[in-house]
Amino acid sequence: MPIALQCATSHCASTTEILRTTTAACQLLATPVPRPPVLVPPLAPPRCTFRFQSHHPIHPPPITITSTHPITSIHHSMKSYEERLRLKNHFFKLGQGRIIDTTQTSYWLLLWNEPQHSNDIYELLTPFDIKTIRDQNKINFLTLVRVLSEKVVAIVSSDQVVPQTPQLLNCIRFLTKVLPFLYELPEYTDEIESSLFWTASFDPVLLIGKEPSTPLSTVNRLQSIPEPAAGDASRDDTAILGLQLLRCTIRLLFVRGFTLDANGSRKSPSTLWEPGIGSNAAKYMPPNLVVDSNRTEVLKFLLTLVSTSLYLLPSQIIYLGSRFLTLLVVAMPRVELLTLVCSLFNLVCRSCRAPTVENGLVHANTDLIDLRYLCITYSCQLLTLMIGYPLPSSEHLTFMSDLQVLSSPRPANLVRLYIGKLHKDSELLLIYSSLISILKLPIQKHAEDAGSFSLVKASAMPSLWATETLMLIWELLQCNKNFRALVASKYLDELLVVLMYYLVTYHSSPAHTNMVRTCSYLILYISSDPKLVELSYTPIREGFYQSLPQDFKTNPRPVTTRDFIATHIATLIDSTISANTSNRTGVTPPMSDLLMLTLVETLYNIISTVAVRDLKSTNEEIKKMSNFNAKGGLSYSSSWTLTQVLVKLSTPEFLKEKPFNADLLALLVRGICNAILKNPQASRMLLFSILKNEKVYDNIWNTINSFEREEEEEEEEEDTTQQAQEDEVEQRLDEISFQGDNSSISSLDVDSQTPGSNIQSNRTSIISLSSEAQVPVPNLDYKAIEESLRSKPPTGMSERAREKLPMNSPLKRTWGGKDALRVILTMVIPYLKESLQELWNPITGSKVDSWQIVRSIEQIDFDQIMTRHRSQINNDFLPETSFESLKFTWSHLSLGWYLSLLYGDIYNAINLVKNYTGGNNKIMKNITSSLASVSKITSSWTSFIKSGSSAAASQPNDLERVNEWVQNSATTINHWASTGIKLFRIESTSDGIFGRGPGTPGSMANHLVRRFSDFKVNNASRNSVSSGLSTPIEEQEATFGRYHRASISSLHSLNTLNRSRSNTPRNSISM
Repeated sequence: MPIALQCATSHCASTTEILRTTTAACQLLATPVPRPPVLVPPLAPPRCTFRFQSHHPIHPPPITITSTHPITSIHHSMKSYEERLRLKNHFFKLGQGRIIDTTQTSYWLLLWNEPQHSNDIYELLTPFDIKTIRDQNKINFLTLVRVLSEKVVAIVSSDQVVPQTPQLLNCIRFLTKVLPFLYELPEYTDEIESSLFWTASFDPVLLIGKEPSTPLSTVNRLQSIPEPAAGDASRDDTAILGLQLLRCTIRLLFVRGFTLDANGSRKSPSTLWEPGIGSNAAKYMPPNLVVDSNRTEVLKFLLTLVSTSLYLLPSQIIYLGSRFLTLLVVAMPRVELLTLVCSLFNLVCRSCRAPTVENGLVHANTDLIDLRYLCITYSCQLLTLMIGYPLPSSEHLTFMSDLQVLSSPRPANLVRLYIGKLHKDSELLLIYSSLISILKLPIQKHAEDAGSFSLVKASAMPSLWATETLMLIWELLQCNKNFRALVASKYLDELLVVLMYYLVTYHSSPAHTNMVRTCSYLILYISSDPKLVELSYTPIREGFYQSLPQDFKTNPRPVTTRDFIATHIATLIDSTISANTSNRTGVTPPMSDLLMLTLVETLYNIISTVAVRDLKSTNEEIKKMSNFNAKGGLSYSSSWTLTQVLVKLSTPEFLKEKPFNADLLALLVRGICNAILKNPQASRMLLFSILKNEKVYDNIWNTINSFEREEEEEEEEEDTTQQAQEDEVEQRLDEISFQGDNSSISSLDVDSQTPGSNIQSNRTSIISLSSEAQVPVPNLDYKAIEESLRSKPPTGMSERAREKLPMNSPLKRTWGGKDALRVILTMVIPYLKESLQELWNPITGSKVDSWQIVRSIEQIDFDQIMTRHRSQINNDFLPETSFESLKFTWSHLSLGWYLSLLYGDIYNAINLVKNYTGGNNKIMKNITSSLASVSKITSSWTSFIKSGSSAAASQPNDLERVNEWVQNSATTINHWASTGIKLFRIESTSDGIFGRGPGTPGSMANHLVRRFSDFKVNNASRNSVSSGLSTPIEEQEATFGRYHRASISSLHSLNTLNRSRSNTPRNSISM
C-alpha cells in the first residue's frame, strides 16, 4: 500500500518516526529493537523536505531532499558488541534453509541501513562466514547479489545519490565484499553469470534446481533477449542488470557532491577530476578528502566488478576475458568513457608533480595520506587495465550483440583507440613527463642521499606506481605513433637510462621481481626497433648524465647512451655470474634465468646495430680511445666489458651449469660477428678489442670442441653408476624376500619409499623442480608460459633446426655460435693482422699507440673479406642481409602472464599503499609543508561541507567531520583474500617493509623460471688455461688473471628447450 509522509521541520528527521519504522521491521524479524541511529545535526539548521513513496519492494523509495549540506550525518562505528552481533546474525539468516525472496523488503533494508562503518562489512563478515552462507544456501547468496545490485542501480537512477550516500556506500561495500566469493565458483562463468547479470528476468530457484542435461548457455542466451513491445523496434536494455550496474557505476564517478566538488559547474553532468588531457589549462585545486574517499570506494568496486580474470588460468584470460571489462571498454557511452579515461590520466599526472602543494599528497594525518595514495593507485590500475585489455575471442563477444549495445559490427577497445589518437604536443608531453617523473623518483632520492645510499635502503625504493607506469609507457609506445615519435626523437636516452637503473638496483629484490621483469622486457622491446632506438647512438647529454647518482655512472664516461646501457648490462651479467659462483650458500638471491636471458638478448640487439643516420666519427688526439665512432659504434670501454662477459660465459663451469647457458654465449658471439661484418668502420674499436684479445676467442673454440671427448667419458661413468645402483636395489630386494613377514619394506634406507619409487626418484632427480613449501595452482602449464616469454631465436638456434641434426650430436655441432666464431677466428683476425702488419707484432702485440691502430682499422677495406670468403660466410652475417633483432613476442600466454602482473598489484593494492606510506620511506618523512600550505589545503577540504554557511563559525567542526568520514570509510581488509585465485599463486614475502604481502603473481613466474635449472652435474678435475685477455698499456684498465677450466660432465640436455610461438591480437597493432 503506498505510504506518504511529509514533514517540514528545522531538524533532519523525526527520530520518533525512524524508531517506529525500525521497530516494526525488527518485530517482523524477531530481533531486538536497535537503538535509534546517531544523527549529527548540520552546522546550520537547514530546511529539509522528505517525501517517501513506495514503488518497487526492493528499490528504495525516491527521496527528495533540499539541503545546503552534502553531508547530513556522520555515522559512527558500531562499537557495541550487541550491534555488531545483531548485524552478523541478521546476515547469517541467508544461510538458513528458508529462501528469502527479493520482495521481503524488511530483511534487505537492514543490510544497507544498519552498517555505519566500512569495517562493519569488510571486517565483521569473514571469508568463512561468506563461504558458509554461499555453500549452505546458494539461492539466497545469489539473491543477495541481485538485490544489492538493483539497489545501487535504483539509487543512481533516481538522481538522489547525495541524500542516500550511506545506503549507497553500504551496498557497494557489500558487493565488493561478496563478489570475489561468487567469482571463485567453478560454475560461475558457464552457468551463473548469464542468468544473474545478463538476462531480463532472474529466478535463482530455477538456476540452482535445473536438470544437469539442460543446455543452460542456450537458455540464457535466449532469455537475455527480451521481446520488444508492440510497435517498438528498440529493446529496453534497462532490464539487463549487469549493463545497468556498470553504467551506474561509471555515473557514480561523476556525481556532484559525491565524487565531484559540489561547488563546481552544474552545466555538464560529467566533469574532469583534474585539469590536463581533454581540458584547457587550469589551476590545480587542493584535494577534497570526502570526494577522494567516495571515489576510492567506487573505483575499488569497479575493479572488483571486472576481476573475474583472477579466477581464470593465464592461458584462459585472453580467450575468455571479463564480460564487465569488455563492456566497459567497448560499449559504454563514449562521452562518459572518455571523461573517465581523461580523469584517471589527469589524476595520475598530477600526483607526480614536483611541488608538494600541487601534487595533493601532503597531509599530516597518515590515514588521510593513505586515502589519497589509494585513490591514485586504484585510478592508475584501472587506467592501465583498460588500455592494455585485449578483447576476448569472437565467441565471447556475441553476448554484446545479444544485448544490442554494439555501435559497430567490429568491436574495438575504445579506450586503447582513444589513447592511440592523442596527438597534441602539450598532452603527449604532459603524459611522458608525468610518467617518467614517477620512475625517476628513486633516482632523485638516490642522488640526494648518495653518501649513505644502499640498495636495500627504504629511501631508494621505487615509486608505488612503478609497475603500472612501465606498462603505460609500453602500451603508449605500441598504440600511439605520436607518443612513440616524441620519445624516439627527444627522450629515448632518458627512458633507457631510467629503465637500466631499475634493473641494476632492484634485480636482486624479491619484492620487486615483477617490476624488474616488466622493465627488462620493455628494454628488449625498445632495443628491437631500429627507429625507436636511433637516439641512443648519439652522444649522451652532459647535463642529464651529471644528474645521475655518482655510483650509477660508469668509468670511463660513456660516449653514447648505447654505450652506457651496454656497459651496465655487461657489468650486471658479469657480477651476477661471479656472485653465483662464489655464493653457494644462497645468502644473495641469484638472478632468475629468464632475466639473465632477457639481458643477453638485449645486449645482442644493442651491439649488433648502429645508427641509420650518417653520424661522423671524431678523431681528437686528446680523447684518443674516448672518441666518438661513426654511426655511434660501440666504444672501446663497452667493447672491453663485453670481452669480460665472454670470458665469464665461456667457462666450463658456467656452460655445464644450465642447458641454455651455451645459447647465451652463442648470442653474444653472433652479435659481435654481426657488428664487425655489417658495420666494420663503425666497429673500429670493437675490432681492435677482438684483435687484442684473440686468445679469449681461441679459448672459447677450444672449450666448445672439448665437450665431445668429455661427454663420451661421462657416458661411460653414468652407465656404470646406474648399473651399480640397479644391482644394489635388486640385491636388497632379494634380501627382503628371504625375510618374509619378519621385516617390512620401510626398514630399507630409502626414506620410507618402495624400492621401485627409489629408482624412479634417482632417475628423475636431475630434472625435478626444487622442493619448496608452495602448492602450485592446478593445470598451470609452466613450460608453455616460459616458452611464450622467450624471443624467437636467430637462424640455426631454434629447436626445430637442432632436431634436424643427428641425435646426441656433440655441442660443437649444435652450438649456435660456431659459424660466427669461425668467421672471427679464421677470417677477421687474420685479415686484421695482414692489414696491420707494420703496426702489429704477432708475438708482442701493438708496436704503436692503440689509438693509431684504431684509426688504421677504420681505413681498412673490409670488402676484401667478402670477396675472399663470401661462400664461407653464413648468409645472416653478410652486409646486405638485414639484421633480425630479437623481439618480445606477444602471444596469448605472454599476454596472460603480463596481465597477471597487473592483477597482482590490484589484488595487493591496500598492502602496497600501507607499506609505502607507513614505512621508513623518506618520501613521506621529508614532506614537511608550511603552515600556510596546510591552512590552504584544510580550508579547501572544509569548503566541501561549508557550501553556503558561515566559514568562520564552522571550520574546526568541518575538519573533524571530514576526518571522521574518512576514518569510517577506511579499511585494511583485502576482500580478495581467502578466495580461489587461479591467475597466480599467493605467497608471502619478507623483503623488508616493502614486501608484497600475501599475494603476488611473481610466484608463478618464479616457479616457471626454475625449469631452466633442470640440468645439474658433478664437478671433475680441473686444468688451468690462460685466458689470453690483454689490454692496452696506456689505457688504465683492470687486467684479467688466469681462470680455470673444469672437465665437462654430460651435456645431453643443453638443446632441449622448446620455443613455440602463437599469434595474438597484440602482434597486429598498426602504427
